[in-house]
Amino acid sequence: MPSDSFWGRIFGIKDSFSWEIPIPLRLYIYYREKLRPASWSEYVYMARDPNDREYIRMLVQEINRISYKYGFSEKRRIEFVAAFIQSLPYTSDEETTPWNEYPRYPIETLFDRGGDCEDTSILAAALLREMGYDVALIFLPYEKHVAVGVAVSTYGSYYEYNGKKYFYLETIGEGWELGQIPSCFQDTRAYVFPVP
Repeated sequence: MPSDSFWGRIFGIKDSFSWEIPIPLRLYIYYREKLRPASWSEYVYMARDPNDREYIRMLVQEINRISYKYGFSEKRRIEFVAAFIQSLPYTSDEETTPWNEYPRYPIETLFDRGGDCEDTSILAAALLREMGYDVALIFLPYEKHVAVGVAVSTYGSYYEYNGKKYFYLETIGEGWELGQIPSCFQDTRAYVFPVP
């Protein structure tokens, strides 16, 4: 296949927005063949891999354009990213790969049009980090769940790490707002890993 071929993907956020995203096939293949991290704490590096930075930056430019056009507040900008991510279908690793656990890089999640909690959280963290936010991956080990934390001045539920409040952002299922933890995860112990 030519190295410059693209695959288009159309994403919709409820009835509000539709977005066609060109995905470079060579970049998808590069990440598909890349080794996976051995532990959850290393997933943070998947959200900041330098090889997809230019592509993530291009997505963020479009997110910023829409945000400014509609006059979104900071909280609404974050929730706009969340709504985009939450619109992706949940797909388990067992159904879509030969592995029990297969964390996807952001490009893979977009190309595959979905993923499980760590995949969508890694994608959200990559986008929010590129937008200039201090983000973390939040691991709830007993529930085997991953979400995103965003260190902003807001209200709601958060996990604290080194004196900093990372407000919870759910990436699975639609309608979750910044600082809103699903009831099944409330009062749950979590590990917070900031994305450097």
